[in-house]
Amino acid sequence: MPDLQGGLEELLIGTVLAAVDGSEYGLAALQAAVRIAALLDAELRVLHVEDSDLLGLPSVPWIKEMDPLSGEIRQLQAVEVERKVRWESTRVRRALDRVLVHTQLRWSFSVTRGRVVSELLEAAKTADLISLGVRRHSLGLGPGSSARAVIEHSGKPVMMVWRGARMGKRVCVLFDGSPEALKGLALACRLTRDRDSELFLILDAPGEERARLVEAAASSLRSAEDAGAEISIVPREAAWKVACHLRRLACGLLVIPRAAMQRSEAVAAGIREGLECPLLILG
Repeated sequence: MPDLQGGLEELLIGTVLAAVDGSEYGLAALQAAVRIAALLDAELRVLHVEDSDLLGLPSVPWIKEMDPLSGEIRQLQAVEVERKVRWESTRVRRALDRVLVHTQLRWSFSVTRGRVVSELLEAAKTADLISLGVRRHSLGLGPGSSARAVIEHSGKPVMMVWRGARMGKRVCVLFDGSPEALKGLALACRLTRDRDSELFLILDAPGEERARLVEAAASSLRSAEDAGAEISIVPREAAWKVACHLRRLACGLLVIPRAAMQRSEAVAAGIREGLECPLLILG
């Protein structure tokens, strides 16, 4: 167990990468990325990938489409697929203009064409945090393949967002005393600099010893420059209660070490079932 009295290792976030498509969950990832970049005074980079796999579908002879008016079954037309892909890029740019119209963020927007995972991992090399949209139904089985690849291979913090999930002022940290949890605690402290914000630690293990260590961390954070919010301790007696805690606390962002989800499927399931806010995975 680390010595929390010795201070917390800062997780520096200078660049936030938002991987955005024209879907509702993609646009939700954009909105969450804008908010976290503003809170951290970070640069926002928005990336839209024109999927080369999708563009290649017209060359596959057994893939057909149905005309919605006539019901005719026909071969996919390359020009039509290209038009739809281009339209989605335009839609993302228009959404970006709407979201950023009243902000003072440093930001950039780029469009690349290629395989989605490869393009995301390449862009992630120069980012400090990645915001991804995920489908709500995928939570029951874990993140989709693209999100899993970014989480496993980017080596960067990844924030997963879905339709209807919005960052709030109440930040929860699933705390297990690991180096990733300590970094998450320091980051959560920065995100709750606003005096109207609240910071909660959900303990990932029972026991008085852990509680004393977390109290020591809370004490040091209160005296830190970025510590604006009051810090509350929420004990967790069993994994399934995580979901109950999240609902009761009206969690606005959950910060969790990646190892905590890997270590306990019960914890992961409880989080997925109760999660109504973005999930930020560290490690």
